[in-house]
This record gives sequence, C-alpha cells and structure tokens, in this order.
Amino acid sequence: MKVILKGVSHYRWNADGKEMRVTCESFEKEFELAPPQEKERKKLTVSQMETLDRRRQAKELFEYWNSKGITRHKEFGQYVQFLQRKIKVTDSSSLRQMIDNYASVFDPTGQNMWWTAKWSIKRVLSEDRFLPENFSIDEYRVKGKENGSNREDDVKALYEKSGLEYWKE
Repeated sequence: MKVILKGVSHYRWNADGKEMRVTCESFEKEFELAPPQEKERKKLTVSQMETLDRRRQAKELFEYWNSKGITRHKEFGQYVQFLQRKIKVTDSSSLRQMIDNYASVFDPTGQNMWWTAKWSIKRVLSEDRFLPENFSIDEYRVKGKENGSNREDDVKALYEKSGLEYWKE
C-alpha cells in the first residue's frame, strides 16, 4: 500500500520546553506500508480460563439480581470479586436459587410475608438461611390472628429456631 503525504505539519520541542511549530508546505513523500499483520493470539492457562468463566457467571448473576427489581445495583465492579469468590465455593444455580428465595419472601408492605428488610446482593448471598437446603417459605409467611399469633411472635420463633437471641428496643 502506498501513502503520499503532502503539506504535513509537525511539531518539535526546543531546549527550553516550548513548542515550536514547523510546517512544510511543499513537502511530499511516498511511503510503502506493509499490510497489517495478524497478532498472535495469547494462549490462556487453565486458571485464567476458569477466572474468565467465573467472571462471566458473576456478570450473569449480577444481572439476574437486578432483574428481580428489589435493590438495583449500578456498578458491577463493586461486586465482581465477591461474586467470583461465591461462585468458586457455591455453584451458580444454588446462588440463583438463593436470590429467588429472598425475592419470594421480601414483602415491603408486610401483608403476606413478614420480611421487609431490603438487602444487597452481598448480604443475601452471605446468609445461609436462603440456601435451598435451609429455606422454607412457610417460616416467612405472616400468620393470621385467628390462631393467636402475630408478626412479632413469628419473628421471635424464627430467631429461636436459628439459635439467635431476639431482643426488641
């Protein structure tokens, strides 16, 4: 490929650091350019491929969380390392099930479910209570007044079952 340059302006710097512009209007030069060479693709190691796969899974999990519409997170970069660590320990399908479990019990009005706390993806995936093997949706339902139970009794019962101490301010 031939390239012809005409009237090219170029810049030079003098000794005291000030710019000096030089223009060559009658300048004409012909260059022969070699065709672009294809870059040799870098071969990835197994661990690099696993890391890329975990990052892809983390992105999908992050988008899945946002699709639920409970708490929308804007920056994937804030959560990427946390999600990759979780995916390394727990499979992606169990993490999706945890998100589904949280979404099914979250009720901001408190009418059907007593769970009204809006948590982030980090908090939800850090809690064992939302793991599929530990989760029972019936524990989160608001019980009717006909059997003498109320929301506070339901919360106390859940705390006692999980081995935590219940206290009210």
